[in-house]
Amino acid sequence: LYSEQISDWSQQISVHTSVDIATPSWQGNVGTVTSLLNTLPIVMEESVAFICGPEIMMLKVYELCKKHNIQFEA
Repeated sequence: LYSEQISDWSQQISVHTSVDIATPSWQGNVGTVTSLLNTLPIVMEESVAFICGPEIMMLKVYELCKKHNIQFEA
C-alpha cells in the first residue's frame, strides 16, 4: 500500500509491517501488530510508535505502549 514510503522510511528508521492475510508474494509478518511488537527487541527509552489503522488495533497498540512507557502518536 505504501511501499515507496516504507522504503524511504526504512533508510532512516526501523520499520516493521504486518498484515492480517498475506498474499503469495508477501515477505513480512502475518498476524496482529501487537504479536509482532512482542517479538521485537525494542529499547523502550529510545522508541516512538507512530500508528495508523483500525481503531481497535490502535487501542491495543496504545495499551502495549503505555505498559512499556513507549512514546505514542496516532
